[in-house]
Amino acid sequence: MIGLISKDFLVLQKLMRSQIPILIAMTILLTFSIGNSTYTLAVVCGFLLFSSINIFYYDDAAKWDSFAQTFPIKKKTIVKARYCSSLLTILGGILVVTILELISKIFVSRSGNGVSFVPILCVAVFLVCLLFSILFPIIYRFGPERSRIILTAIIMIPVLIFILLGKSGALDNLFTSLESSGIESMIPIYCYLSVPAGIVLLLLSCLLSIRIYNQKEF
Repeated sequence: MIGLISKDFLVLQKLMRSQIPILIAMTILLTFSIGNSTYTLAVVCGFLLFSSINIFYYDDAAKWDSFAQTFPIKKKTIVKARYCSSLLTILGGILVVTILELISKIFVSRSGNGVSFVPILCVAVFLVCLLFSILFPIIYRFGPERSRIILTAIIMIPVLIFILLGKSGALDNLFTSLESSGIESMIPIYCYLSVPAGIVLLLLSCLLSIRIYNQKEF
């Protein structure tokens, strides 16, 4: 499995070779200019998420799945390696942002109480696990090219709903209700619990992807 994970990292490095300096510069600029790593976390996670998905397109173009069947490797090992490499990529990005957040606290003054970075970090991990859990089985089932429209819809629909709710004032009403009900104080706890929930979703998704991949003929 280590060899398969290394192969994914090499492909990812090739895909991101020209983009890594831009990502690093943007990450540092956002962290130290805004003084809040939330936006940086969203940018890094989104960028690495799409990069991880692009490995599927690269493998499809290179007919990697057919070539992999010539090796004494179980199909479930190939799927597990893809999940591990993608998750490690995202977690590596999150780790970098976390380190920058700690450094920025020394040099950038913060105004107001704000939201603690740790709950936001937990939610980021959960959302990454959730997206992987949904996207990977779809790609394994329909293939990278046929899944493109589905993947775009899955990512864009929640964003559009969030924007519409924001314009309608529904989000403001929700936050007001949370403050008046006292549930707001429980939000950090729910954020911490979201991490194990995300891991469970990822494990279930991996099992589903293995089942789908085992039924394929190359």
